[in-house]
Amino acid sequence: TSDFLLGRWHENASLRGQVLRRLAHALGTPGNEGLLLGLPRVDRIPIIRQRVEHLVKVRDLKTANRLVRLGLNWGHDSTLRFLEGQVLYESGQVSEGIGYMSMALEVLRQEGTVSVQNLLILGDALLRHGGSEGQREGLNLIEDAAQVAGEITDSILDQFLRVSLDLLEFRAVSRIATKIKTPPGVQRLARSLLPLLDHRDLLDQCGFEILGVIGSALKADSEDKALREAYKRVREIAEGKA
Repeated sequence: TSDFLLGRWHENASLRGQVLRRLAHALGTPGNEGLLLGLPRVDRIPIIRQRVEHLVKVRDLKTANRLVRLGLNWGHDSTLRFLEGQVLYESGQVSEGIGYMSMALEVLRQEGTVSVQNLLILGDALLRHGGSEGQREGLNLIEDAAQVAGEITDSILDQFLRVSLDLLEFRAVSRIATKIKTPPGVQRLARSLLPLLDHRDLLDQCGFEILGVIGSALKADSEDKALREAYKRVREIAEGKA
């Protein structure tokens, strides 16, 4: 019950994380927003953020939008502003959503509170729906995320490589190759690069970086025939350019 949850909140600080999760789960059902009124204002926003992020994942965008507006009525929060843009974007209001997320990201940068997810979400949106300048900004955001996280998801990686080649931004491929560091991330990058090795301009400009990625992937899977053949081919081209 709400009285029980709020009582536990005030009773024992060590239980606050559990209480936050239970309160967040209860939100989204009409009439349950009153659960938050017994908490200090500063503690309400994190609960709403957590719930909105879940609702976006499960595509309950209508409820997510309602909770975002509720939270923003209680005060300014840059992360919640970003989520407002994400909800709009996921709801099909692509331009408006990207605009809201972009403005919120600038404030988050100033505050020093940008998350990897912020970078990936906006970066992916710009790669998919931005013009050439927007896509270049998307490439930069994905690079920033990879620098921090050491890897990116398959779908975003595929978008990143596609846009890099479309825009002839080959150096972006070189840079991402030096920023993806985790073993699973390196494996994904190596295998995503294999279908692109017929692109001679890419190999001419990024051969050594691609060679390093494939070589690292081979250390983890030395019996992979496709990787071995790719490594030999790229090495011949890279060494020929040296």
